[in-house]
Amino acid sequence: MKFTVGVRSLDLAERAVFVAALALALAANLASHRLINVAGVANDLLVAALILIRWRPRDVSKAPGDWLLAFGSSLAVLAMRPGGAPLIGTGWALALVLPGWLISLAALLSLNRRFGIVAANRGVQTRGVYAVVRHPMYLGYFLTHTAYVLLNPTRLNLAIWTAVGGCQVARMLREERLLIADPQYRAYRVKVRFRVVPGLI
Repeated sequence: MKFTVGVRSLDLAERAVFVAALALALAANLASHRLINVAGVANDLLVAALILIRWRPRDVSKAPGDWLLAFGSSLAVLAMRPGGAPLIGTGWALALVLPGWLISLAALLSLNRRFGIVAANRGVQTRGVYAVVRHPMYLGYFLTHTAYVLLNPTRLNLAIWTAVGGCQVARMLREERLLIADPQYRAYRVKVRFRVVPGLI
């Protein structure tokens, strides 16, 4: 299949910006000398790897709003920095982080090279955790991001956490708006009714 220059350029731009933001976040958390903070961005290392090797999309949104939401939800969180007096201990943080990691990891491995940040169709995934809910990764991110903010409760981090949550919800809806044009996704949506939490959301 032939891809337009526009899609290629957008795909490469998304990869470059994410990897650069992740490098800055990782450096800041390493400087904090708190292993739990470094662990908070560990999920994103796998994300970066998958972005670099993923398949090119069949279609990618060119709407500026979709790009703002994608970067707002995925990159803004990388602007959170260590600081403040922790509101929870390491044990409680791990109780949030570990399930978040496992859910995110299962979702990333299920997607494999279909993963992306900006709304795009890289093929519909219906297996693994995607056979349970349509957007499992958002739950994993919510848990790990919440743990990070509770460990580093600064005003900046709280503001970013709130904004990212709003962007994630809007991003999820916009992704579905793009994918609904695919007959395979329409059939999948009928089969898997819930977006994030089985039986609830």
